[in-house]
Amino acid sequence: MKKYKKVGFLLTSLSMVLTLFFYFQSANESTIRAEHPEGYSDLIQAPGVNVVDPIGGSEAEISGDYGTMLKITENTRYEAKGLKPDGIQVVNNTLGTTDETKSRIFKFDPSYVSPDGEYSVMVRNAGLYNGKSIDVKFVIDEFNIKESVDSTGKPVGGYPHFNFLAISYDDLQNTSAAPVSGMTSWGKLFLLVGSAGSQMADRYRVGDGVKYHYEFSDSETKAPITFKGTWNYDNVNGVKAISFDFNSDTDFSKLYVLDPTKVDIGKNQTWNLGYKRDTPASGKIEIYGQNGTAGLERSKLTNLIDGNKYFTSIERRAHSSSLAEFSTSKMGITYNTQSLARITPATPIVTGRKNSATHLEPEYGQLQYSILQTIADNKDVNRNTTFKLETEVPEKYEIDKNSIKIYEYGTNILKNDLFNIQIDPLNPSKAILTAIDSKSEDFNASIFDIKVVAKRKANAKFDKADDNYQKGGNDDGFMVYELAGPKTKATYTYVTLNGTTTGATLNSIPDVDEGKTLGKVLYEGVPDGDPKIGLIFPKGTDFSTIDRQSAYLDNLRVNTVNPIDLPVVVSYKNGLPDSSVLGEQKVTLILTTAKKVTTEKEVTITISDVSTSLAITFVGEDNNELHDPETLVGNTTDKVDLSKNTTIQGIVLDLVAKGYTLLPWDNPFPEKETPYSAGTVTYKFQGNLALDSVPKTLDFGNLTYNAKDQRVENPTFKEKLVISDTRANPAQGWYLTAELTDSMKNSKGQELVNALRYVDKGKETVLDSNAQVVYANTEGKDGKFVVSDKWGTANGTDGIKLQINSSDTVYTGEYVGIITWKIMAGQP
Repeated sequence: MKKYKKVGFLLTSLSMVLTLFFYFQSANESTIRAEHPEGYSDLIQAPGVNVVDPIGGSEAEISGDYGTMLKITENTRYEAKGLKPDGIQVVNNTLGTTDETKSRIFKFDPSYVSPDGEYSVMVRNAGLYNGKSIDVKFVIDEFNIKESVDSTGKPVGGYPHFNFLAISYDDLQNTSAAPVSGMTSWGKLFLLVGSAGSQMADRYRVGDGVKYHYEFSDSETKAPITFKGTWNYDNVNGVKAISFDFNSDTDFSKLYVLDPTKVDIGKNQTWNLGYKRDTPASGKIEIYGQNGTAGLERSKLTNLIDGNKYFTSIERRAHSSSLAEFSTSKMGITYNTQSLARITPATPIVTGRKNSATHLEPEYGQLQYSILQTIADNKDVNRNTTFKLETEVPEKYEIDKNSIKIYEYGTNILKNDLFNIQIDPLNPSKAILTAIDSKSEDFNASIFDIKVVAKRKANAKFDKADDNYQKGGNDDGFMVYELAGPKTKATYTYVTLNGTTTGATLNSIPDVDEGKTLGKVLYEGVPDGDPKIGLIFPKGTDFSTIDRQSAYLDNLRVNTVNPIDLPVVVSYKNGLPDSSVLGEQKVTLILTTAKKVTTEKEVTITISDVSTSLAITFVGEDNNELHDPETLVGNTTDKVDLSKNTTIQGIVLDLVAKGYTLLPWDNPFPEKETPYSAGTVTYKFQGNLALDSVPKTLDFGNLTYNAKDQRVENPTFKEKLVISDTRANPAQGWYLTAELTDSMKNSKGQELVNALRYVDKGKETVLDSNAQVVYANTEGKDGKFVVSDKWGTANGTDGIKLQINSSDTVYTGEYVGIITWKIMAGQP
């Protein structure tokens, strides 16, 4: 007797099953009892094969880390190729409301030439593999089916179809009139091929067979994937033989069979499965049993597979020599998740969500993720005795117990009632999900899609490093957290073949390459600023003119230091401060980021009647300073009437006296109501070139004519001849002209000609009715010039002179004339 052994080959997978049970023995068929079919080797005795005790439990354990399970979901769809126009049959008694939502049969006719070049059914979203939805494509490679005949061998026309049953999601739990007896629901017939029941009752002759394979691909990318799983055959008996790839002796270690001494007790049936190597072709193995009875435990077989495609075939056999030559039988294959050996729970697969909710939305700041937990479809004896899932988020978050939703994967069916959900009393960041009954039918053969929401703790402070805050790239503005690893783990126990309770812990695995285990949470920066200390504003301050951005706060900032959150705008919460009341007051400011996140900041300001100074300046037309500025001191709330200030007006009058013209008032505030807080006001003047005064009379005295030359050098006068130059640019100079606008005449109108002379630097000019230059200023200086102070009294000195020559005709009398003086800018 072969000894049991603990199997060293472990494949992390759940099971995929092909169940062959659609031949039912007729009443007149005899039972053949034998150890294994004649001409075949006993599979139980094959080197390295795994023998499983179906009663005491499985010592050979297959790892479930790859999480493989094929099942119907809301997203499962079917796409067939190679069908005749009438090759689709809607199944009766199913629940769908339209042909597309009812279950259907795809009927492949061996005699039909497919215009698509293939005979296939693509099953979209056929299951879950390593956390990803996968597509499974069924492809017929070769028909070897003979024409249909009657019991005498006479052709009756046509060929039996090879059928594919496409079960809809609506029929997943439907138990009404299933086409195969013994099946509890339509969902059990997922991926059925061949024939079975009254609605797909095609029958096949001995030797009929079909070669076909399955292809596996990613549902999202459509790219092929390497699939690892268990392929389980059922009812390998005398009605049919199956075959698949088999290349070496070590392949026997991938096969699992039941111990024939511990199954079917009381049924008096003793045969085993037999095998042939390199049959029906090199590199293949053919498995065959005896007797046509269906449903025996020891006719089951599990094969571990690894690859993008799985090739298999089925061939109709005669299990009894008494069967007629042209006898026919149904022959079908379906999918089942239950393997012979125990399969462990799969490693939890964590998928983080990118939460882009803003601070204006209720989901803002939530850390959201899901955990896919696959529980293999094990026989009762191989099921887990306990199962617990623990998941922990960063300590800045706490898990909301009420937010945890557990769904059957691919459906909206809640499974929360299968778990006791608790938050760790010592750690609000950790949730513990314990299976209430891990051996139950409801818990077994499930893929749990566990949705988790964690909320940020109220006292959690943002930290760019701790929160792994991203600046730039696709995740700009997001906090990123790794959610897989030892903080999300599954722990289970089970009973071994010898009755020992054992178990293991499965830590989830971070997705380093694609980052799918990362939870991402949008974080919108919070504005901040440092209130200034000792803020004093004068009474009466117009706060509408105050720069809010800089007046109250230093270091205006956002805690993310991210340009996407800038700028920060400062506004008043309760309107402008009141500047009419002296003393302290609180001002609440609202800081708002570019993303409209706000923070309130309170600053203290003081309204004070403080002393300040007002500067008064005096400038010319070129803003040249004409006098030193004056400073007046007063309170910020007071005003001064500069038009009555003696000091200021004294300066104004003095400048006017110097020849400046005062220009109109040109300041922001009235001259009579200038606030001390105005800062600086300016008096502006226009400079001038002017004759300030001229002698009203020049008295040359009395002369006695004696026929000689007579000259008066020093006339008497009171007013001086004064010129003022207050221009901003006096460099161009000026000159003085004199014109005898009324000639010297006596009372009789007799004229004294050529008598008045003007001497300047030795040059003597006879005055007449023409304006003649008598004096020129070339120094380019401003100020007052008293020209008459340069007049001399001696011969040859400057000044105005009177000369009568001996040859002149002179009449007696008092002579009077008028001299007109003119000042001109520039040089003569």
